[in-house]
Amino acid sequence: WSLYALFLGGQGEPGMAMSFTLLPHAGAATPEIYLEVAAGVTVFLLLGRYLEARAKNRSSAALRALATLGAKDVAVLNDGRERRIPIADLVVGDHFVVRPGEKIATDGLVIDGASAVDASLLTGEPVPVEVGP
Repeated sequence: WSLYALFLGGQGEPGMAMSFTLLPHAGAATPEIYLEVAAGVTVFLLLGRYLEARAKNRSSAALRALATLGAKDVAVLNDGRERRIPIADLVVGDHFVVRPGEKIATDGLVIDGASAVDASLLTGEPVPVEVGP
């Protein structure tokens, strides 16, 4: 027997022929095909991926905006004179000056003077924090 004879031809025993259709017809013994479920799941997954990508883009944009809020340069105190340098050139042990209203370049200890510092970016508190030696 050939495949043509078994599946498409009318040869052979009646029990040997196998008829099939590409789409099932509605009947009592025919299983249902739920294409709307497959489409719904696909749309749901794609929507989830889209919302995740959008949330990642927004959060990274917020982090970039926070990075721009920091100080760009700092006034370093050397031998009683101030010299402005970029923050990248600041090393451990340098003494730097913070004027009123100026952004604080990095974490450190107060050596001289006292002031109220707006630390809301770090602590979330809207009230300025008193700092001193």
